[in-house]
Amino acid sequence: MTDVRALPVENDVRLHAALVAGSEEAQERARTAAGQAVPHQVEEDVLAAAAARQVRQAVADLPAAHRQAILLAYYDGLTYREVAQALDIPEGTAKWRLRTALHRIGERLRAEGFDDAGPVALADRGPAPPLV
Repeated sequence: MTDVRALPVENDVRLHAALVAGSEEAQERARTAAGQAVPHQVEEDVLAAAAARQVRQAVADLPAAHRQAILLAYYDGLTYREVAQALDIPEGTAKWRLRTALHRIGERLRAEGFDDAGPVALADRGPAPPLV
């Protein structure tokens, strides 16, 4: 099994984008609300690194069947059909595992302070939803 922590960061950023990517406008609102004066590129790099770490941990914590599907789809670039074939499962099961895994990762990231615009101040958001 592939060690999630050994995979390229670009894939983490792509997975994060698929989960909670916000528009440029949403990101700008978040920066303005936080009163941040950090240069745009530096801030983006820091946010991307934080997102990558959180995504890696969230993927690593998934049940094995869900983690395998995510690794094949988002790190190896396989389609639903190819994931199903690689895991020798029905295509519907592959779709369900991917959807469930993405939902779990998204919930985890939101609980850890990520929203559509990236990390947000804990004081700026309500209580975290329970992880299911």
